[in-house]
Amino acid sequence: MFIYLLFPACFYIIGKKIIFKSNSFLETFFIFFALSSIFSFSALVSVLLNLVEGGFLQTDRTIPMFWNGKNMKATAMGAYLTYNMTIPGLLLNYRQGIGKFFMLLAGVIFVLTLLCVFRLGSRTQLVISLIAVIVSLFFIIPNQSARNNFKLIASLIIIIGGFLIFFPID
Repeated sequence: MFIYLLFPACFYIIGKKIIFKSNSFLETFFIFFALSSIFSFSALVSVLLNLVEGGFLQTDRTIPMFWNGKNMKATAMGAYLTYNMTIPGLLLNYRQGIGKFFMLLAGVIFVLTLLCVFRLGSRTQLVISLIAVIVSLFFIIPNQSARNNFKLIASLIIIIGGFLIFFPID
């Protein structure tokens, strides 16, 4: 209980230190992205290993952690993947200055996380990703030209349409 009591305050202090030490917004962005990727690493590897072993058609929603074999419920495992589900929203807003390698790396992390979310059956994570995209669209649409907005919305419609065709929600 003591750890749970101290965690929010410590996490806040660490975040404040990172913000004051960083020299630019882009540096802060990369630091927080790295921290969220490290935070989700154990859950991502555990679910991917479970996915390789049994595929998507497993009925058991408990997944063993890869380092100690302790079973975790899908909801607890999905909580580690929350930050990764916001990657599409981040990439929509911060495309400039990030670099193609980072965008590719973030895309791969997101796709792997999406596979894990499908294995876990976590609808909450899908909603988090959708909300991140919608919120980022509210920031990006007023700042772009009509032509770029049309291309962006058309691309999103194609991606969502392909997603719904290949991964039926029911």
